Amino acid sequence: MGAMLVGVTLLGLMLLLSLVLSGPFSPSSLMSLVWFLELCTQAWFGFYHISVRTQLLLVTFVASFMLGAVLGSSARVKTSQYVWSEGKIMRVIVCLTILLAATAPFLYIDLQTNASSDVTRISQSIRNYYVESLRSGNVPTTIKLIANGSVLLVVLVIAEPLARLGRYKKLALVSFGLIGTAVSFSKGYVILLMAYIISVKMFRSKRPYVIVLVAACTGCVILTASAVIRDNLEIIPYFRTYMMSSVPAFQLIADGEFRFQFPAVFGVLRPVFRFFGVALAPISDSDSWVEVPDHTNVFTAFGPALSDYGIVFTIIYFFVNGLGSGFVFRLARARYPVFVIMYGYVIFAIGASIFSDGFANWSTIVNYSLVFFAINCYARIRRHRSVAQKRSSNRLAERWTLL
Repeated sequence: MGAMLVGVTLLGLMLLLSLVLSGPFSPSSLMSLVWFLELCTQAWFGFYHISVRTQLLLVTFVASFMLGAVLGSSARVKTSQYVWSEGKIMRVIVCLTILLAATAPFLYIDLQTNASSDVTRISQSIRNYYVESLRSGNVPTTIKLIANGSVLLVVLVIAEPLARLGRYKKLALVSFGLIGTAVSFSKGYVILLMAYIISVKMFRSKRPYVIVLVAACTGCVILTASAVIRDNLEIIPYFRTYMMSSVPAFQLIADGEFRFQFPAVFGVLRPVFRFFGVALAPISDSDSWVEVPDHTNVFTAFGPALSDYGIVFTIIYFFVNGLGSGFVFRLARARYPVFVIMYGYVIFAIGASIFSDGFANWSTIVNYSLVFFAINCYARIRRHRSVAQKRSSNRLAERWTLL
């Protein structure tokens, strides 16, 4: 307990400083809050022994991200002069709904062929089919199309006022989208959707604290329900393993007792490494499991970078991630529609930095960014000036005429 107070105290001070400099919803505040709560939980329950050196490494990496985020969020940006046309967003929503409805029969055939029809284990069967397909390089197209399309559908319905849609139509579309989002039985899609919703409501709601609290609690319920329903686990062991074992697993990397198969951080670039003659071991999921003493394969978001390139690279890498995250936050505050939504991915990455090895899945970021930017190019219109601005412009015009 005493040793854990080092990390808890340092992160607590960093959190207070970030709240003063950047506000409660900035990436620096969210990152320090997430890791402050994590180390507080580690200290309270004491399931694992976390050395002072490991805590200092974690604090250093969090601090590098926070420094970059503070600098990024302080950039000078003009307020956006554009909004999205409701009529055009409605057309996008209609197209998405038709696409999802048309894909649903093919998804049914796909799951009937490759997943178990046993109701008691259908969630595990679909999840195993999805994971094994990705590992073997065979993209489960129908599942990914339905899940990602459903995320887009719900985000667009919630992000825009859409006065043309009645309350019940909105509810029907959101329900349809939530079912599609959960079709892979992957927590990632659902938590990502919750992060997008938090981001949209955070910048556009008059009561963002309530929205954030409700969405965060919903995310916790989803994680807990997945343990009981999909994985058939007990709550306490699941909580200890899934939410807390990543820190002692990271400690193995920090102490030199475990290494990922290179490259872990930029695994998507394996073909490029091979092209330049770098010898790479074949990917094996069994090689990434350790005993801490719980059986886990998650080493925090800092683990892969530390394993591949060491402390200095990890500091630089998370500083750059923080810089980008802070700049996205600044653009979202300036009311750029794309970044109001995309800041949700920053929230997702920060929240998942405890129980995920990848801080930012670059292929996912690029894919979602391309889609939202395409929607932005299609739907954006210049923001209408306020009545006061129009009156001021008219007065200036009259004075200019008199002169």
